[in-house]
Amino acid sequence: MPNTLPVGTILRNQYLIQELLGDGAFSAVYLANAVSLVEDSRGKRYISTRFALKEVVIPSRHLRHHINLETVPLRGIDHEALPHIYDVFNSNKYNRLYMLMDYIEGPNLDKLRTQQPGRRLPLSQVMTIMVPILGAVSHLHSQQPPIIHQNIEPDSIIISQAGNKPVLVDFRVGKQYNLSSQDAPIRGSTINYEAPEQYDGAISTRTDIYGLGATLYTLLTGIVPADALQRKRLIESENVDPLKPVDQLVPAIPAHVAEAIQQAMSLNGSDRFSTAEQFTQALKSELVRQPPEQVTVGSARQDQQAPPPRVEPAVVEEQKQEVFTMSTNSQLPHTLEKVSPASWLEGSSTKNSRIAFTVILILLLLAISTVGALFALAHRNTASVVPLVGHVSFISSGELYENNNQGLNDQVRIDLHNIPDPGPGKSYYAWLLGDENQTEVPWVLLGQLSVNQGDVHFLYPGDRAHTNLLSDMSRFLITEGVANTTPTNPSLDQSSWRYFAGIYQTPSPKDPNHFSLLDHLRHLLVQAPELQVLGLPGGLSIWLMRNVQEISKWALSAKERWEIKDIAFMRQQLVNILYYLDGECTQADLQGVPPGTPATPENGTIAHIAHFALLNPCIQEEQEQATLLKNVFQHVPHNYVDHMLFHLARVIQSPGATPALHALAIQINTAVNNVKNWLGQVRLDAVQLLHIPGEQLTQLSAFEILGNLELQARSAFAGQTDPDTGNLQEGAAWIFDNIERLATLDVTAYSPR
Repeated sequence: MPNTLPVGTILRNQYLIQELLGDGAFSAVYLANAVSLVEDSRGKRYISTRFALKEVVIPSRHLRHHINLETVPLRGIDHEALPHIYDVFNSNKYNRLYMLMDYIEGPNLDKLRTQQPGRRLPLSQVMTIMVPILGAVSHLHSQQPPIIHQNIEPDSIIISQAGNKPVLVDFRVGKQYNLSSQDAPIRGSTINYEAPEQYDGAISTRTDIYGLGATLYTLLTGIVPADALQRKRLIESENVDPLKPVDQLVPAIPAHVAEAIQQAMSLNGSDRFSTAEQFTQALKSELVRQPPEQVTVGSARQDQQAPPPRVEPAVVEEQKQEVFTMSTNSQLPHTLEKVSPASWLEGSSTKNSRIAFTVILILLLLAISTVGALFALAHRNTASVVPLVGHVSFISSGELYENNNQGLNDQVRIDLHNIPDPGPGKSYYAWLLGDENQTEVPWVLLGQLSVNQGDVHFLYPGDRAHTNLLSDMSRFLITEGVANTTPTNPSLDQSSWRYFAGIYQTPSPKDPNHFSLLDHLRHLLVQAPELQVLGLPGGLSIWLMRNVQEISKWALSAKERWEIKDIAFMRQQLVNILYYLDGECTQADLQGVPPGTPATPENGTIAHIAHFALLNPCIQEEQEQATLLKNVFQHVPHNYVDHMLFHLARVIQSPGATPALHALAIQINTAVNNVKNWLGQVRLDAVQLLHIPGEQLTQLSAFEILGNLELQARSAFAGQTDPDTGNLQEGAAWIFDNIERLATLDVTAYSPR
């Protein structure tokens, strides 16, 4: 949002702005301190309390006053799963409305689920979280008049760090304004969770039932449901509803749960549950503790060396669920269990043989001489003998920054099995190590590991600066040491080393740049040199996601302004889009446009970022970049999409790529090509619209082109459901969420080389 309040601003002589938590197009959320004077037995003193302060730009004084009146019922709401709203006031000076509420600190459910295998949560955990939320919605609906939330989605549910309980935020008051979001960055509700009646304003309490059902759908399956309007179009045109029942996607989910969610997401509001209590009872009926689910596989069996990608939008319930306890500063709440991916579990006979093999080997190591032990360990280096004991993954907290690559790959998840208990008085310690070719190897102590019935599940939450760990670290080590003394560095005595993993670092002889698998992953995830020389910190994946998201926002705003015939604004948004797509060669696209059409992007930031285009830069620009980068980077296409395809192809061809990593890279490659095709259509539509004379741009024929442009841009970011197969075609957001899975390390028992 332009013109956000600077830190230090004081509103109403009471609320001190301490930090901007996030902002959107017309709103912002601040961390504010309220200082008040109290008097008790200890005398008079000032106390300071932290609040979240929501700010919404509303130019009309009348509308600000009207919405202020609408919020009166909210101020009396008292429920443990809802933030308390203390004050709502207008500022005629800033033309804004403010809402003061509890500051709920913690991760939202969408962030939490994406950190789990399959991007979803088990049924028992979902019910633990959602039953209080259903109760909160029921409480809102019981008010007179009923309060309709209108914005229920995983992003709107925060697991509070203070009480480790779910809290529903993000109320939408009125038809157009979101007044209580405090989750940064702020954005409007996701259309995939909106009921069809929200598009024409005819909302009711059953509107929230749809949002609850859609939220449960995503949490249980890991798949964002098709939006309501798309569902209506496909049902009317092809008599096909792309919304598959959840028990078809996750067979272990009971039928009554699937039926309840399907009813809650009925397009006809009268077919939904009339109350949140009815929905809750339908979910709870027949809800008993399920036995361990059998693992099913898709069209082809995946290699079990690493977590396989989700090739089709069908997932299976895991064989077992392990309680995952975390430290208080972790990004995951204590109430959430950590579920091991089904593909990481061996069949029962294989698992038993692994246990037997491990026991026999330990006995042999205790019985034979040092030379014999080293000989046995050396033989375990071969793939046919050494079993995997689990995986280590670099994951992102999402605490992103625009001017550096922090918040990416800043956490580490460890999932191991068949791990024997450490010796008496001993404990396991996990470490990250630097690259193998470094003379001085840096390290990071991840923490002390606990073994629970042979399993280890641990999350390193990262440091305060959210440092990108993958930029310097590429190997993983577990040592065994004294339990009551935390070591400061990994022991040089390799006899205390127990388990090891590393990303393949040998340069490929077939690679034109002699890059290794690690090099390609760092270009994708950490820092691309061609972006670094332009002053754009970060890997290709984050900038692809950011730029496609911006194009989607510009496309939507241009479409919305068509209704008020704001032609100048529409043209500027279309020019912005072309600069992100074609860079400096946008000038060729603008030849012959009507007089008055902007020839430059809206601001210098857009122009700077556009130096590295998403699609097809002109030959002159490519030559200029090649000259600039000749000593840094060669033989690589100079645009985001083709550049990512280049690195993904090298990942697929790397001798260090496991079958599972190979399959995931192919799936991401397909998604990048999806984005390329959608953006190509966006480009064609933008060029066509910019060449339409002003008055004709207000006609319905132009609006149809604009609508298609917005749909293609939205698909490029969020993906879309294939109307022929019902499968989800992934977009840039999915690519960003899943590409970090390429940096998954296979852990084996350590043996010296």
